[in-house]
Amino acid sequence: MSARRITLDTRIIEPARFAHRRVLVPEVLGDSEAADSGPRGAAASHRARMVEGFVRSVSRRAREGARVLDVGAGTGEIAVELALKRPDLRITGIDLSAGMLRTARRRVREAGVTRQVRMRKANARRLPFPGGSFDLVISSSVLHHLPDPGSTFDEIARVLARRGSVFIRDLRRPAPSRMKEHIRRHGRFYHGERRRLFAESVRAAFKVSEMREIVEESRLAGCRVRPQLATYLVIEGSPRRRG
Repeated sequence: MSARRITLDTRIIEPARFAHRRVLVPEVLGDSEAADSGPRGAAASHRARMVEGFVRSVSRRAREGARVLDVGAGTGEIAVELALKRPDLRITGIDLSAGMLRTARRRVREAGVTRQVRMRKANARRLPFPGGSFDLVISSSVLHHLPDPGSTFDEIARVLARRGSVFIRDLRRPAPSRMKEHIRRHGRFYHGERRRLFAESVRAAFKVSEMREIVEESRLAGCRVRPQLATYLVIEGSPRRRG
């Protein structure tokens, strides 16, 4: 989970098929909020562990020299850590927040990975890349910001190489009867505004069953959707090729 809000698109609002179950969060993020210096203390340690685990999972799945797209890259934390772990990869991160991208580009420069990582302003629903541009598409903590991720999944499938794959992680929503305890237990690392944002994100997240339905109706059909740890769901694998 990221305590930030991610800007993906402010012009297209898709039908919110699960809106009666989810409590949607805004997609829009102002530059001042995007430039937030990030969590501190226990929250920072918790986030570092989550990022490390995500990067480790991606690294295991990325073939030598793979072209990687990070959708909703935000401040570039995952892209930079992945580049440091796997210098052979070529990583493109996209986001629509100018503030996020400024921070991400600075992070890339300071880490000395400018040859491996580039950051670009782009819309996840209309990716500015030719078909088959990437061997692996990754994303972390973006889906719960979308009313309906179907068109984003279609675009991800379009830019995947023929044998390409995805690894996408997001929060998952517990049953209403478990919501309060879930937020209390798993939000214990956060305080104040960050605790509020975590609670909002959990309420906006999808259940595994809901996400399976969306994936199977998109061009990512064939990818596996499964729970991970106590709080996440993961979409992974390669889509079935149609026609």
